[in-house]
Amino acid sequence: MANVSILNRTILALSPSWAASRAKGRREFQQHEAAARVFRKYEAASSGRRNDEWNRPGTSANAEVTSSAAALRNGARQMVRDNGLAANAVNVLENNVIGTGIRPGFTAATDATTRMLEELWEEHVSSETSGAEEIGNFYDRQGLGFRTIVESGSVLSRRRRRKAGLLPYQIQLLEPDFLNAGRDGTWKGNRVVRGKEYNKRGDVVAYHLYTSHPGDNFIGMAGFGNSTRVLASEISHAFRMDRPGQADGVTWFSPIMTDLRELDDTRGNYQLRQKIASCYTAFIHESEPGQGTTHSGSPISEYIEAGRIESLPPGKDVSFANPPSVTGMSDFDRDVLLTIAAGLGMPYEALTGNLKDVNFLSGRMGWLAFYRNIESWRSRIVIPKLCKPELQWFLEAAAVARGINEPVRVTWTAPHRDLLDPTKEIKALREEMRLGALSYPDMVAMRGRDPKRVLEQIEKWNQEIYSKELFFDWDVSKVSMAGNQNTVVIEED
Repeated sequence: MANVSILNRTILALSPSWAASRAKGRREFQQHEAAARVFRKYEAASSGRRNDEWNRPGTSANAEVTSSAAALRNGARQMVRDNGLAANAVNVLENNVIGTGIRPGFTAATDATTRMLEELWEEHVSSETSGAEEIGNFYDRQGLGFRTIVESGSVLSRRRRRKAGLLPYQIQLLEPDFLNAGRDGTWKGNRVVRGKEYNKRGDVVAYHLYTSHPGDNFIGMAGFGNSTRVLASEISHAFRMDRPGQADGVTWFSPIMTDLRELDDTRGNYQLRQKIASCYTAFIHESEPGQGTTHSGSPISEYIEAGRIESLPPGKDVSFANPPSVTGMSDFDRDVLLTIAAGLGMPYEALTGNLKDVNFLSGRMGWLAFYRNIESWRSRIVIPKLCKPELQWFLEAAAVARGINEPVRVTWTAPHRDLLDPTKEIKALREEMRLGALSYPDMVAMRGRDPKRVLEQIEKWNQEIYSKELFFDWDVSKVSMAGNQNTVVIEED
């Protein structure tokens, strides 16, 4: 401090203006430090000992995806191949989100056009010929596409303009590996990010795709390294966008991949301990060396069997190994599995199939949260990115091949979900309808059916049974909710 004071006095004597400027700078610095100490209220933002090893880069979404996507999806694929929990997780997500498929309902300006579209859809899109490379029909593509999104992070649907069935196109599904992720920068004035080309306004105008899967290069396939530019009108890129501006997705296993792998290793170690614990080993000690290994001319047994009595010669003793016990695995296993299930957005019971200690209320709460996730994934990913693009391609082909140019309104109906408590839930739905809070078409759609088709079936069925003078107790016009037969009184003039 004395040296600092001497320095200040010397500067003041030589240049008063410099000394004044220096003093002002010191005051501003001290004020800034004081303000930082006062307003730094977030512990997680501090740089103390607890946060020394916390890696917090400020990279963009695309920088993170570019550096990690390939390694993550390859790791996820290996887990789905070899790990039963990972394979079951993908199956459960696909079966609950897609199931038998999300189906469109058409409403055109005229009934004739509506029927024509429905028939054409069933004949072409629901047939096997609508999918390229033996992928299957529209509903098969939904399931396979969603599986690819969960496992690999994204999926590409490509329209192939070729004669196939009734309409001149097929749909090809491509894994994200087909994107030429090495093509970054600019391309003829446009910006390219991971093989996706954007114009100056930020719209995707093209995709740069490899002509064959990069993984095929290891088995002698040609074409890897050559990418072609495909217009965006021929491609739909489906993935879960976690950050604004994200150009590609990452596997849904990324938050829990390390936990899942370490759990697999831990289970292997516990199994090894169990094998060791099951080993029952006996040791024979010689207190008098030189006595040999026989007693009365008979060798000492080197194995243990039930009910055996062995007489030991003088100078020998027997002790038994004390293998390590195996305890605590079930609690640890459950805790890790709860974390894995939460990271995938699904109930623990659905991930593991373990219904032990699950009561109706806890099970219902978990599945209700899962249903909300399902609805979110359907409305944000599956319908807009997997279903609507193919529907648009179908309508364009129908306009060219069949001259159907009328405006069409489309409603999507997801498969019905199983009711957790049918008696109570159906009664609650009926009460909502009676109060006007729920319409009949909405209720039918919730059960996974097309309301228009249901009404047509009811009308047709009623005409059939009434013509034969039959009635059933489910017919509310004939039987009341209490089970009593309704009578209709016709007054004569």
